[in-house]
Amino acid sequence: MDVKENFYTAADLFESTVSTIPEAKWDLPGLGNWSIRSLVGHGLRAMTTVLEYQGKQSNTSSPNQIHDPAGYFLAANIDDPEVTNAIEKRGVQAGLELGANPLEKISEAVLQVKGFVRGAPLDLPMVTRMGEMTLATYLPTRTFELSVHSTDLATALGEDLVLPESLYFEVISILAHIARQKGGGTDLVKFLTGRVASLPKPIF
Repeated sequence: MDVKENFYTAADLFESTVSTIPEAKWDLPGLGNWSIRSLVGHGLRAMTTVLEYQGKQSNTSSPNQIHDPAGYFLAANIDDPEVTNAIEKRGVQAGLELGANPLEKISEAVLQVKGFVRGAPLDLPMVTRMGEMTLATYLPTRTFELSVHSTDLATALGEDLVLPESLYFEVISILAHIARQKGGGTDLVKFLTGRVASLPKPIF
């Protein structure tokens, strides 16, 4: 699996999904407490953090080292209401900053971030909110976010979205690793094979 190519595919998918949003629907419900605008703002941050986190210096002498994409999401501790609230606020603010031409902002970001990733080495250090990673480890988390939120946008618009095969397998792989590390791997297997009707709690 080529992590760069998968990221490009996810970024393009997000941009194309945003391009289908009618002007009258930007303030309609998007996901949870987010409007569609806030959801798109959050998706924009899923790309621009690639630029934000590269080249930074860790502010601790022994930073947390994250070795796989699932570890990033586990370290994010999104089950914590305070963390969820902070994410929601950043999404709302990012949505407001989209201004009067949201699609233009998204298209510019896709072009800029893809250009940066294209020339960056996969072992480039990334200092994220959760800890230090390499670009090779961080990019799949961006692919995951962009893929999932593209489906969220399509759902909010009353549309169906079929993920490209490479994105589908990357998202499922990360979810499986998160479930296993949370101790819910067997529950996921039971759910996917129809042994149970639902999971005891969401994976992500």
